[in-house]
Amino acid sequence: MKQFRYDNTEGYSGEELEILNEAFEAVIEAEGLAAEPDFDDERMPSRAAHELSDQRQYIGEQIEAAWMPGRSVAEVVAQFNRARDEYRALMVERGELDGWWAFTAYNTETLYGWGDKDEAEKIADILNEGRETNLYFPEPLTDSEQLARMNDSSGFNMNDELIEHANRYDEVN
Repeated sequence: MKQFRYDNTEGYSGEELEILNEAFEAVIEAEGLAAEPDFDDERMPSRAAHELSDQRQYIGEQIEAAWMPGRSVAEVVAQFNRARDEYRALMVERGELDGWWAFTAYNTETLYGWGDKDEAEKIADILNEGRETNLYFPEPLTDSEQLARMNDSSGFNMNDELIEHANRYDEVN
């Protein structure tokens, strides 16, 4: 069943509905949500069906928000992905999600760590220990920035690093 139809939308042409539906299908396929929720299927518990339905509805709303007259399917999907990346980075910055953080300082190589906001702030404090002014500042990365700016071997788990730092501190004292 199409997400966007004449009976549940207002003011869209047939061509515009087709663009919205193609963009919706592309996103839910990429997100692994292509299966229609089946509330009668005994293999899919009611809660899982409702969660799938809610996720698909949310994506539909975001696709509609990303759409503008004249945009192609690829442009709508790209706008959806940009908005999702920005929202995710905001949630990481607020400390509501774990994510990749960049630790930047003037004239130095950027360091990348995975973890939450509190861990990022503690890592920055460690990097700035013994300095008169702070050089390193943590900033959350969007998924797109993460893919564009790092390779698989250049990041570290901030929780592991904090544990290792605490152990080194205990050994010295």
